[in-house]
Amino acid sequence: MSLKDNYITLTKKLGGPYTLLSKGIKRGIINSIMRGSYPKINEAYEVAKALGVSLERLLIGEDRHVFSTEEQKIDKENGYIVPMIEGHISGGTGSIPLEEITEKFWIPKKYLQSPAGYDCRYVAIKVKGYSMEPLIEDDDIVLIDRVKNDLKNIQENSIYAVRKDDLYYVKHLHYEEKEKKLQLISASPYFIREHGFEYINLKEIENNPIIGKVIFSLRKWK
Repeated sequence: MSLKDNYITLTKKLGGPYTLLSKGIKRGIINSIMRGSYPKINEAYEVAKALGVSLERLLIGEDRHVFSTEEQKIDKENGYIVPMIEGHISGGTGSIPLEEITEKFWIPKKYLQSPAGYDCRYVAIKVKGYSMEPLIEDDDIVLIDRVKNDLKNIQENSIYAVRKDDLYYVKHLHYEEKEKKLQLISASPYFIREHGFEYINLKEIENNPIIGKVIFSLRKWK
């Protein structure tokens, strides 16, 4: 079933597609869904939240076996469990297949923006390589905010996780809007001297390559 079909089914008992206007969902978002288009991921989340269902239930019509929102909230008052991922992840929000999770970290709430727990907004990945030294070293673990993946709101001094050719990179970014290119910038001058800069041609791909913004890193001392 399409998003439109799922949405019509879910709103039928509530009084129809436009009943969510009373819950703060904008008419433009509903119109977009009813035309068969897909809203932005944060808008889709708000629609799912208003319906009282998971994002997966809204988008694909079923709840898959995933790392759930409730599992992420080990202690609502003080912090959240964040999964470390090895495998395919995307930007925005959405549940994480259990087979992709290698470890879990408990992170104090004060380090995460609210709402922290919804649909696995935060994930962690392990960094390989020296291109971001001295900021991030080989084997450091970085925590990523998947909501902060808007191309037009890139902060150039910040660090982002991006996907290129099925590989993950942690880099500074520069968005060249005219050329529709995303420049990947390393922190290490030695790496830049040896390898130069890398680019992602956004005209050649369908999906936003930005997974999210790196908000802090963890380091294991050997």
